[in-house]
Amino acid sequence: MKVLVCLCQVCDGEAAFSIAPDGLSVVPSERVAWRMNRYDEFALEEALRLKDSGIAQRVDALSVGPLRTLSTLRKALETGADDAALIRLDRPAFPAEKAGLIASHAAGREYDLILAGVMSEQGLSGATGPMIAACLGIPFATAALRLEAGPLARLVRVEREIDSATREAFTLTLPALVTVQSGINRPRYPSLSNVMRAKTQEIGIIDPAPPAAFQETPASAVYRMPDRGHAGLIIRGTAGEAAEELYRWLHGRSLL
Repeated sequence: MKVLVCLCQVCDGEAAFSIAPDGLSVVPSERVAWRMNRYDEFALEEALRLKDSGIAQRVDALSVGPLRTLSTLRKALETGADDAALIRLDRPAFPAEKAGLIASHAAGREYDLILAGVMSEQGLSGATGPMIAACLGIPFATAALRLEAGPLARLVRVEREIDSATREAFTLTLPALVTVQSGINRPRYPSLSNVMRAKTQEIGIIDPAPPAAFQETPASAVYRMPDRGHAGLIIRGTAGEAAEELYRWLHGRSLL
């Protein structure tokens, strides 16, 4: 089995940001820290577990983004991925465009299983994975909490949670795509041997090809800062002065 893991790079959720003038993207501060999307960490771990069990013979990592995304792909190699590639895109992209670029790259490379996190911690749309499957015309399942595959059968069994006591199961014919939810596994730490290997391993940088199926449509402003609410009232002075001022304020609005 040949597995492709789709990774994205996200910034620290506590970082300061601003809205781009066109309203189509969020611009983090210059000193922000970037890391692998946590949902994608679970997808990578699930692929590596298939490899550990002998079901998968190869695990490739792929990402779409600017050159700083190489650090995320390097971490994937350190964790155990066999190869990594970056589709370089130096501007923000919506899920449909990312899905088309990934599908164009994956088409013809005979991947049996494509894994991805259920969503990006920044976008939270959960749309990229299903769109990749639609571009490639393969079956998919989302938000998996369990994944089973056999060494010979061209099938993968997926379980996803409906509520705390109920799960629904799917059996997909390979090739297929599965997005995974947090809790499906516990991501491993990089081993020293993989870290040493990853230091010198080359990561392919690919110019974006035309998307396979989805084309972006012009979009109006997507992001905006919330409207400023009413400012609070701060009463200063001694306890007596503050009480008198509060009484006047409440009385003037017929609240007392």
